[in-house]
Amino acid sequence: MHPAVRRSLSSYPDLLAQLLYNRGIREAGQAERFLSSETVSHDPLLLPDMEKAVERLTQAMRRKERTAIFGDFDVDGITATALLARALGGLGLPV
Repeated sequence: MHPAVRRSLSSYPDLLAQLLYNRGIREAGQAERFLSSETVSHDPLLLPDMEKAVERLTQAMRRKERTAIFGDFDVDGITATALLARALGGLGLPV
């Protein structure tokens, strides 16, 4: 870890400072926001090509197309895949 970054994260234990650094967090303010317990809310339509994805899923729902979901195999990937399958299934899209 760069010494300047280590100084800016000096209020955190070494392991936590290293984990923050590994995630691209280099300043104390960034660390505070990252570690905050406040609810984070982002507009999902700000993600790249999200409007195209919504249009395509809407088309698939109208046509009652079967849909495949590909997810990551780690814990959060499996959880996200299960939630997406449940949500799309609840909307009437065969998954």
